[in-house]
Formats: sequence, C-alpha cells, structure tokens
Amino acid sequence: MFAGLVLVAATVGCSPGDKEAAREPADDPDQARPMPVAAIVVHYQNSYRVRVGYTGRIHAPRRGSLGFERSGRLARIMVREGDRVAAGAVLAELDTARLDAQLAELKAQHHEAEADLKLAKRTYRRLAVLHRDGHVSSQRLDEAEARREAAAARVARLAASIDRLDVELAKSRLLAPFEAVVTRRIADEGTVLAAGAPVIEVIESARPAEAKIGLPLHFAERLKTGERYPVRLEDGRTVEARLAGLVPSLAGRARTLLARLELPDGSGAIDGSLAILSLEDVVAQRGFWLPVDALTADLRGLWRVYKVIPSAGAREPARVAFENVQILHTDGRRAYVTGTLDEGDAVIAGGLTRVVPGMAVEIVERRASDGARRQTGSAS
Repeated sequence: MFAGLVLVAATVGCSPGDKEAAREPADDPDQARPMPVAAIVVHYQNSYRVRVGYTGRIHAPRRGSLGFERSGRLARIMVREGDRVAAGAVLAELDTARLDAQLAELKAQHHEAEADLKLAKRTYRRLAVLHRDGHVSSQRLDEAEARREAAAARVARLAASIDRLDVELAKSRLLAPFEAVVTRRIADEGTVLAAGAPVIEVIESARPAEAKIGLPLHFAERLKTGERYPVRLEDGRTVEARLAGLVPSLAGRARTLLARLELPDGSGAIDGSLAILSLEDVVAQRGFWLPVDALTADLRGLWRVYKVIPSAGAREPARVAFENVQILHTDGRRAYVTGTLDEGDAVIAGGLTRVVPGMAVEIVERRASDGARRQTGSAS
C-alpha cells in the first residue's frame, strides 16, 4: 500500500516536459546526424555525342608483283627483302647467252648487207651515167636499181631484227617501276621461269602510305576531301590523315563506302597493319549523364540510382529512395541513361555501399549531370 502511494505521488509530481523526455528513447535512429553526400542534379538532353571507330588497313600507294615478260633461266638477282631501291634500278636478270649469240650473228649479217647496199648504189650510179650516154640499155639500169632496193630492204630487215633482239635483251632485266622497298623475294638464281612468273614483290616508298577504311554511307557523306581526320595506328599512335577521296561504290555485305586517307610523311605506318578512323556521332535519344559510380546493378538488366527526396519540413532531413534507369551508352567513366527521374532530381554521386533507402542524408555538394555547373555547400 505504501509503495503504491509513492508511485502515484512520483507520477503526479512530474511536469509535461518530463513526460515527453521519458517517452523518447535516447538511441532513436531518426535523431542521428544525416550522412553528408555529393549529388548530381539531373539535366536531360535530347541527344548525346559518341566517338565511333571504324577499322581498316594501311596500304602502300602502289605495289607490284614483278616478273619477266619472257621465259628463261634466272641468272642473277640483286636484292633481298627489306632493300630499298630507286626507280629504274636493276633487280634481276635472265640468262641471255642465246640472245647474245643471235645478236652477234645479226650484226654481222647487217654489216654484210650494208656492204652489198653500198656496192649496189655505186653500180646503179655508174649504169645511170652510161645509160644517159646510150652505152647501156634501160633493162640493165632497171636491174641495177632493183638490186639497190633489195639490198636496202635487207639492211632494214636486219636492223629491225637487231632492234627486236635489243628489246628481248631489255626484257631480260627486271627493273624497279618506282622507288620501292622489296617485301618478298620469290625465286632464286637457276630457276627456269615462265613468262610473267612473279620473282619479286615491292611496295612504293616515295609517297606516304594510305589508310583504306570502309564507312557507312551516312558517315562518309559528312567527310570532306582534303580535310584531316584522326587515325589511330596499330602501335597506339594517333596521326592526322588527309582524306584523299571516297570510292563512289558501296561494297561488301556491310554496304560500306571506301575512304582513302593519306597518312603524314614520317608516320612509320607498316603496310598491312590496322588503322582506326575515329569520328564523332550524334545519337538522338533523350537522357542524361551520370558517373558510373552513381549506378548499381538491379534486376532484369536495369540499373539502380539513389535519389535524394527533399525534406518535408525545416526539422525533417532529406531521405534516400532508389529509382531504376537504363544505360544507353557508356564511355567507361560516364553513362548516358534514361529512366523515371525528373528534371532537377538529385542523385547520389557515389559511395553507394554506405546508403540504403530511407536513410537521412545531407547534400554538401551539387553538380549538374552535364558537368556544366558546380556548387558546394550545405543543403538538404
């Protein structure tokens, strides 16, 4: 009985403020200090720009698979792979012993025919004088004239045969058609070659190499002949290449237009290596940019972001809620996304492992999703 009276008296003696204090637990999580976060302010765009790479190969301006126009045995070859040669340099020769013998015989016959022609001319001149004085008949003069013309024809025929052999001898030497580098030596001395059989392969070295790259028609139409565009080489270097021209024909299953881009002098690009033309494309799709750190994987191919819900009153903190977005493009550092967020919504920029839906947060840094504006300071 006494204990009950003491309890009632203690209750009656408490003030209203004391009652409220007694009902509020000291460790209420709602009263914990909000976690400071950085936020991205959503700013929608109607399109985004991306860098697109199209791959092709490096080609020498000219190349040749060189062979002799006539058959024969390969007597000498003067070059090996990697040798640089000047235009007109002798690269290889055929055995010409038979042609040399024929040429010597024809030259001897030509000298003989010239002597016969000289005699025929003198005989004709003498008979012409005697005919004028009436000492020989016209028949003898006509015969002398015919012998003179026959001798001249034989001289001309033998001269033509000598010229023909000179051409055959010239064809027995393989010459560099332009300043070049030898890329392949196919045959060696002693090989009996058919006419046209390849002996040496070369590529031109005097002019810069070209990158030949297939482009979709809508991209190719944007390029201007003579302008320079970035081309990344296989060794990782990027050079500015001049568009030399577009081949006006769609080729292949991909229906691409071939672009020829001249590399600068001294680029050191290797024939046959890969080259990537880097172009900027505009994709018409509504969305906004976020850093990849602001995204976390969700179900069914969607991604999750954490939106900051503003406080309802002055004493209430901002809270966290998640929203789903879809990634349209990423460059590894940023992602262009679309989703259910509204213009001006604030999304937590990173450190997502520390937040959960419903958590109290305080925005201490804001920046626009397009990176155009930046503001620091405390805000809820």
